[in-house]
Amino acid sequence: MCWIAIASLAMALSPAVSTEPVAGLYDVTISVASQSTRDRITVTRQALETVFIRVSGNSQIVDQPEIRKAVGDASIYIKRFSYRMDSVGVDQELYIDLEFESTLIDKTLREAGLPFWSSNRPNILLWLVIEDANGRRFINQENDADIFDAINSHAIRRGLTLRLPDLDLEDTIAVSPNDMWQLNSYKARAAAERYRADTLLFGRVTKLTSGAFLGRWVFNNSVDEIEFDGDAPTTDEYIGLSFDVIADDLARQYAIAPVGIADSGVIMRLVGINQFVQYARAIRYLESVSAIRHANVIKIEGDEIIIRLIADGSLSQLKQALALDKKLLLVEKINDQSSRRVDLDFRWPSI
Repeated sequence: MCWIAIASLAMALSPAVSTEPVAGLYDVTISVASQSTRDRITVTRQALETVFIRVSGNSQIVDQPEIRKAVGDASIYIKRFSYRMDSVGVDQELYIDLEFESTLIDKTLREAGLPFWSSNRPNILLWLVIEDANGRRFINQENDADIFDAINSHAIRRGLTLRLPDLDLEDTIAVSPNDMWQLNSYKARAAAERYRADTLLFGRVTKLTSGAFLGRWVFNNSVDEIEFDGDAPTTDEYIGLSFDVIADDLARQYAIAPVGIADSGVIMRLVGINQFVQYARAIRYLESVSAIRHANVIKIEGDEIIIRLIADGSLSQLKQALALDKKLLLVEKINDQSSRRVDLDFRWPSI
């Protein structure tokens, strides 16, 4: 069995809520039997599948014929690779570090009309209560190392940024293991408020004597709240299947398909532009947003600029992408005295 470990990614169990983009979406570290060409090709295909799933946000993306073809030609997607030995318990194991060509992967998804999920992703606060022979408690590193390892590895696999609560006195007062076991949404949201996370995932799980896991999750994704059950024979499978549900749900909101507003464009008014350096930074920022292909200035007047954005996806998805970045300030009410259509109204921050 080959274990994917993508250890270079700046994600997974974050010590504090971060709005930084997820790094290393196109990188994979995977164990390999030898340095032979045959073994390298085999694991490269497995690694490329992981990257396509992570970048699209769709756990079923490899079923698409265009992606199956790309995986078959995986070697052409490699930017660089290197081998290294690493310790696994008392043994040494051979790994290959693979970095794939991001532009080629993005192009493959775009040309196939498949969604792309940018590196700017909502962070997730995770609370989990476990019931075992010792009763109910919040998971902790000392007693539940296998759960922590699974959470970390599958967050990396799907490109998710997670943090766990501190479980300090303030948390203890706010919510108890029994509250969380009852999936009390009110208590969970109140306890989560201090962490200022974009989304909230909380759940309960029972560890059976066989080692199997049986549980239920609630995921508040800022748009709605979903509940789902989970069961699996091992810790790793339970967390992996659960995180597939979460990542797929988030991607349905944030992943952008190359259709919709790409041809006609949308009109943005950006106010608060008083210096050339602000103008340059604003245009540079807009063209860095993954959903935006081009930002074409069509008018400058006073401290505002009117921009035509050639972008993918829907207008609502573009608004979500800009809101998630937290770089621009939304102007709630458009007060346009001209006859020009304005689809988006934002302010460039003064600091």
